[in-house]
Amino acid sequence: MIRQATLDDVGGIILCWQAAFAEKVKPQTVLTKIGVEDHTTLVYQQGEQITGFLIAYKHPQNTHWRVDYVASHPLDAAKGTGTALMLAIENLASKCSVPEITLAVRRKNVRARRLYEYLGYELTAERASGFSYRRRIT
Repeated sequence: MIRQATLDDVGGIILCWQAAFAEKVKPQTVLTKIGVEDHTTLVYQQGEQITGFLIAYKHPQNTHWRVDYVASHPLDAAKGTGTALMLAIENLASKCSVPEITLAVRRKNVRARRLYEYLGYELTAERASGFSYRRRIT
């Protein structure tokens, strides 16, 4: 099930974040993204456990949604969590009449790059650290 995150989800998002990115995250980082205007945090929940999340914000001029983070727990990898979260943000963008979604991905994250390309995201820039993508929403 995909739904909007609540403050009760912060602990689950942090656990998923640490497992997916192998890095620590401060609760404040997550707290500042939940319930804030023009931000959305979606969680993918299976039973009582959050197995994925997506954090994005809508540009103030309504030109695009910027996906900052999308992750699935490594034990849940390759089960469609990332795809489902990306489709959910695309649906939200469509409902909000936002014409485009943008994101960046680290160079070493080959799995994510394949996912975005599979979903129709267009490569817009390449840097030493990674790649930028976008997808127009119809």
